[in-house]
Amino acid sequence: MRKIVISHFSALRKLLTDFNPRHRYSTKSRATLAGALCPSSEDAKFLLDVFGIRGPLDCLVGEPSRRRHAAAVRCHLCANDLPAGSLIPVPSPLADMQLYICSPEFTFVQIAASSSCEDAIYCGMALCSDFRLEPVAQGGVVFRERGDSALTKRPRIEAFLDGIGPVRGSEKARRALRYVADDARSPRECSLGMLLSLPSRNGGFDLGRLSFNRAFATIDGIDRYGRRKSKNRIPDILLEATSRSGERRVVAVDYDSFSTHAGDPKMLLDMHRRNDLATVRGLPHFALTSADANNFEYLCSLAEQIRKVLGRPMRPALRTSVDSHESRRILMEARYRRYVLWRRFVIPPFDDVVDGIIGGDRW
Repeated sequence: MRKIVISHFSALRKLLTDFNPRHRYSTKSRATLAGALCPSSEDAKFLLDVFGIRGPLDCLVGEPSRRRHAAAVRCHLCANDLPAGSLIPVPSPLADMQLYICSPEFTFVQIAASSSCEDAIYCGMALCSDFRLEPVAQGGVVFRERGDSALTKRPRIEAFLDGIGPVRGSEKARRALRYVADDARSPRECSLGMLLSLPSRNGGFDLGRLSFNRAFATIDGIDRYGRRKSKNRIPDILLEATSRSGERRVVAVDYDSFSTHAGDPKMLLDMHRRNDLATVRGLPHFALTSADANNFEYLCSLAEQIRKVLGRPMRPALRTSVDSHESRRILMEARYRRYVLWRRFVIPPFDDVVDGIIGGDRW
């Protein structure tokens, strides 16, 4: 029986296109890399076709002698002892093949080891999200529900990092995890959240602490006894910051994608949702459309509006007058980093972003 372990970006893609594999195996798998092989190009192409993911196929082995190169395979080596649950058994389409996939937490460490901090943050948000990629669905994503829970969460990744110790990628994974937020419901939410919240040095607008899809109680009229009714509304993106005066402020941002919110009934519901959120005291609310997200100049203008509402100081910080040559240079460099992040993560679809990470594409 051949043992194959899917890893790195192939694991990322398969995890995000499948139901959570942990529901099939409720207890922690004790599987190790012992005996793991690199598949042939023919087997790799077959697996890629069956799983419907882009290749080459990333696989993991535990011994240098088993590592080899093939046209449709990227074979990686890991000689470390792995915590229980690092490898999850998945159904194999071939009778003579025992198939495993790296856990979401282990996959995050692998991606951090082989890409930039921003790449790891984006992939980490996708792994900690509430969406599953579904090409035939409107907008290409569906909400994980009815027994299909999120693949992982930040605390689970932190626990994995504590258990695996100092392996390649673990320190970069810890740094990237500081900026990962749980519960996004689309890849575009992940990228917009990054752009709005990351520090300026990472290409973001540094507008505050990011969270996704938190529920707020909103006013829902009066019942027949004259008592006020309420219902929960969930803005897509939430930014929290402390103003210069020390006041905690919160801003909500909703992303109303044309692809997933098209049609008059849905547009009407979106309008009602915005009106509901307007009743939450102390919660300024902004809305973004797909066209807005594709307009870098508009996003810069929106970020400046949000910064003023939150009472945040300008980022990056300037030591001299804003009109000085040094300040103009600093602001120009920050703008370029934001433009690169926007082009790299906000504009392309998820698979193209991942292809860019693998190929080192840096606009």
